Order: sequence, then C-alpha cells, then structure tokens
Amino acid sequence: MNEDEILYSLDISGSSINKYGTIFKLNYTNEFSKNHEFSNASNKKKIKLNLPNKQELRLSKSNTEVYYLECLEILKLDLWNNCFIYNSEEEKVEVNYEYFVDICCDIQRCFKGTLNYTGKNFTQESLIAGDFDIYYMQYMAYKMFGTNLAIYGIQNLNNIKDNLSSIPKRFMGLLQQESFLERLKQNYIERQNIFQKGDILEFSIFMKEPNLKLLSQTESSTKKYNNMEKKYKIGNSIWNIYFIIL
Repeated sequence: MNEDEILYSLDISGSSINKYGTIFKLNYTNEFSKNHEFSNASNKKKIKLNLPNKQELRLSKSNTEVYYLECLEILKLDLWNNCFIYNSEEEKVEVNYEYFVDICCDIQRCFKGTLNYTGKNFTQESLIAGDFDIYYMQYMAYKMFGTNLAIYGIQNLNNIKDNLSSIPKRFMGLLQQESFLERLKQNYIERQNIFQKGDILEFSIFMKEPNLKLLSQTESSTKKYNNMEKKYKIGNSIWNIYFIIL
C-alpha cells in the first residue's frame, strides 16, 4: 500500500451516517473469513477463534457481532525490523529485547490514538471518533439505551475502563508467541524481509457479553433496572484493529 492510496470516504444518508469508509482499502469481510474458521455443526453457524493459549473458542454467529477499526497513527517500520530479526543459522525469527520495549511503547501510542471506524454503523447516529474505549462504550450505550451518547448511564463505567486499559499489554504478549514469530519467518522467506512498507498488522479483540449496572436519578430506580431480566441485549463481539507500518 502506498501512502497516496490512503483515502477516506463516507457514505452519508440524510443526517445520519449508515456506513463508514475504509482508509486502508481492505475487504474486511474477506479478511475476517481468511483468519477465522466457520462451521455449521448441529445446524447452528459457529465462528471458531484460536486463542493465545492454544485453546479454541466457538461462538454462535447469531450472538456475535464483528466490527473493524483502522488506526490513524503509524507504526514505525525501522523500529519493527530492528526488533524482529531473522536468524539464518537457526532458521527462525528472534526478538531483540533491546528494541522490544520501544515496540511496546509504539503499540501503546497508536492504540490510544484515534481509530477510524469502518463498515456498517451499529447506531443510527454519528459516532464519536476516538480510541477503542470510546467506540466500545458507545456500543454498550446504544445496546442499552438506543443511543450511543448515553455512556454515563452505565454505573460501573470505571471498572469497565480498567478492563479495557489492559488490552495493549495482551497485544504485547502476542508478539512473543511462536505462532506470530513463525508467520514473520514466512514473511522473510517469501520477501527477504520481516516487514515491508505498507504492511498491515491485525489484532482481534474478543469482548465477552459485559456485566453492566445501570445508573438512574434515584436509588430505587437503579435497583429496579439492575434487577430486570434481559434489560439490555449486548452479546459477544469481535473487534478487529488494523495498524499500518510505514
């Protein structure tokens, strides 16, 4: 991908945005299909996720929503190629840990920057642009209240924010896993380089149905809402985040 190819477009209908355009110009439906397995066991469509601990998780497609975010910050090519080095004698990719701390900071910087939401809008209103935390909280608010602006109606918002803040650390753990290093090895064999300008790095975040508490003006109303069964419909969700290396 050339820098000149980074474009941004919007499909605007009326006063609401129904679909957001892509910057990286990827077909995300195809990308998701390539990286995940599907089955129709027992006549129920399933999505198979490969977890970092080599376990598998099968989710119902009817209860799992998939969303795509593109990072507007840029990962530094030289930094990544200095961190991951191909050892020709042992024929494997090794991690240079003198640079690994810089890589972790690079991911943290980009992850907390502005992300471009792309694809079908989950609400009928314009989304507030921001980092992953902002989008996910808007998603929860819409599912609960019918508007993505009602974020502060969630009583245990601070606890949810604490959980979200741990996500970049999990990304960093994935970078040291053998499966990731093996993929980089294949990159080197095919292209004689670990990373090239314009490469896209993808992370998938699986968000299990959250345990939420509602907040209202009176204590009695809050208790009433929190005791209601099926008071909101928030299922499992997968959020794929894409980072460009330049």
